[in-house]
Amino acid sequence: MYRIAFPDERQNNGFGTTGAQLGLPGVTPWRTITVGKELSPIVETTIPFDVVDPLYEASREYQYGRGT
Repeated sequence: MYRIAFPDERQNNGFGTTGAQLGLPGVTPWRTITVGKELSPIVETTIPFDVVDPLYEASREYQYGRGT
């Protein structure tokens, strides 16, 4: 259904190449996918919290409880 290809040389932010480019200093959002044969690696992962810096300090200490 979808066609995937390298970008056209005219579309890549004016760099004139078809390779991936990023101007410095470069900042991109993190996207993560967690997969596993069992449910435990998915629900127990901490990677989304490990790769980002907090935007602000919490106003109080939060205690995690049960959730779904």
